[in-house]
Amino acid sequence: MNAKTRKERKVETRKTLLNSATHLFVNEGYDTTLAAIADHAGLHTQTLISHFPTKADILTGIWQESLRSFEEAFLARTTDALSAYRAYIEASSLNFPSSGQVLPMAHSLPAITAEARRALFRVRELLAEGIAEDMAVDKTNDLRPTLIACMVFGGILHVSESWHGKRFNKDKYLASLLDVFDTAQAMLNRELVKG
Repeated sequence: MNAKTRKERKVETRKTLLNSATHLFVNEGYDTTLAAIADHAGLHTQTLISHFPTKADILTGIWQESLRSFEEAFLARTTDALSAYRAYIEASSLNFPSSGQVLPMAHSLPAITAEARRALFRVRELLAEGIAEDMAVDKTNDLRPTLIACMVFGGILHVSESWHGKRFNKDKYLASLLDVFDTAQAMLNRELVKG
């Protein structure tokens, strides 16, 4: 049996810390302490601080890991771009908390705004590139793939913000998100027929 290398243990520890932080941020809010995150992960606070000195660093790590996970899944897709992204959102819904509490929005945390925006921009760009492939067009000369990707993102943001302050219903929230994809798919299908 091979012992894990130092690098493998470091990656595993980092993932454990990010998972614990995500769980606590979602279920208890951003006021969760570093000590609580370390304790939930079964690690010492100093271990957490050696990986993530601040909560903003943890959130940056969460955004980076989310982007990496999405990019890996999206680039390995076996279906069209919108369907792949819809399936990713649907699969992610299994992790939606029933309370409706979600990770702090990028605009409310200036320390991570740049990283969050970079991650969201990359997802939107990947989606636009995938839609361009599906439409068999060059997105540098045809704005439709980018506009459709922006419409999807705007729709998702609208749905998320429309639930703010309301009694959360996980099933209705997911149905609203999936309606964004269905509407975008119908519009894309019309564009493909015209094209």
